[in-house]
Amino acid sequence: MKILIKLRLLIILVFITLPVMELYANQETSPARDEWMAMTPEEKEEFRSRFKKWQSFPESRKIEIQKKIQEFNQLSPETREKIKANFERFKALSPEKKEHLQQKFLRWQKLPANKKMQLREKYQKFEQLNPDQKTMLLNRYRNWQKLSPAEQKGLKGKINRRRGR
Repeated sequence: MKILIKLRLLIILVFITLPVMELYANQETSPARDEWMAMTPEEKEEFRSRFKKWQSFPESRKIEIQKKIQEFNQLSPETREKIKANFERFKALSPEKKEHLQQKFLRWQKLPANKKMQLREKYQKFEQLNPDQKTMLLNRYRNWQKLSPAEQKGLKGKINRRRGR
């Protein structure tokens, strides 16, 4: 008897919700459709171009990209905003500066893990300096860069001798 009552209630629930579900299924607007309709013809063409490029990727690359998007979405909102702001700054750079940064990044990627760790530690120490110490260190570095390779080598030798190396 209880099963019949539950079955009747379920049937009634389905008949009540069916018109609502049909309304949503036949709805003319959706957020994606609204967004598409708001795009300029140029934006639509850019979207189509990117979609074709996406379709040409091998499945492994698509999975890798989707994983990176998931990782990005799991970051804190502050971190995501910082990344977006940095990306916008990068896009605004001249092609020469972009190329320079990309080359530096490639050199960083090729470094062994222990060298990367040493550089990170040095950077953390630098960040702990007071503003005057940072300025002094940056000025020394700029002066160092102005030296020829031979002058740098000679100066390194003097420094090492003073340190007893």
